[in-house]
Amino acid sequence: RAYYCQMAGVPWITDMAASKMLHLKRPLLVAISDSYVRDALGNVEPDPRRFPWKAPYCAERALLVTDAVRHVGLRNRDLIDSLHIETAEHCISRVRLIDILIWVDGALRNGHHKWIDVATKGEWSSVGPPRCDCAAI
Repeated sequence: RAYYCQMAGVPWITDMAASKMLHLKRPLLVAISDSYVRDALGNVEPDPRRFPWKAPYCAERALLVTDAVRHVGLRNRDLIDSLHIETAEHCISRVRLIDILIWVDGALRNGHHKWIDVATKGEWSSVGPPRCDCAAI
């Protein structure tokens, strides 16, 4: 919490950048808090009445994301463990695997044109309904 408050106290820095930096230091512990991940987790947002200032709000949001990702990992432990073994040579943490899966799926569902192109070529099927008319992109 103190780290996030310190980082988010800097102009233009939110929990997204702070979590990415902290993830580099503690990849087994820290989930990345970006909009796709938060959206996939159900818009994990703290109550702004309890956290009215940017730094404490961002700190709380980052910690809520980390807790939510931990719960996703526990619910999907067998799959995550299997992917972790398959990607062992790349040294990707389980937390990062969850982040990648959530992020890519969110990008596809939100119609991100680059990911749509890659997914179409690879015949990817999203786990959720598209949030836009991806055919129009």
